[in-house]
Amino acid sequence: MEVQPDMAMGAAGCVFSAIFGLVALAALAFWIWMLIDAISRTPSEGNTKLIWILVIVLTGIIGALIYFFVQRPKNPPKT
Repeated sequence: MEVQPDMAMGAAGCVFSAIFGLVALAALAFWIWMLIDAISRTPSEGNTKLIWILVIVLTGIIGALIYFFVQRPKNPPKT
């Protein structure tokens, strides 16, 4: 029996779709985590909180990454 090209690409397509779906799900979870973090933890100094929320909402995962590396408050050291 000869393997059809469509069958071989079908299996690879399923694997690719599964991996892409997991990455997309992880990105969505990270985006939601950063949005909740910005809403609940960022100190409200002027319009800073509102601006960070808008950056995260309007720029998506890029804004969430920027918030994570630039603005996200660090946990205070335990004494």
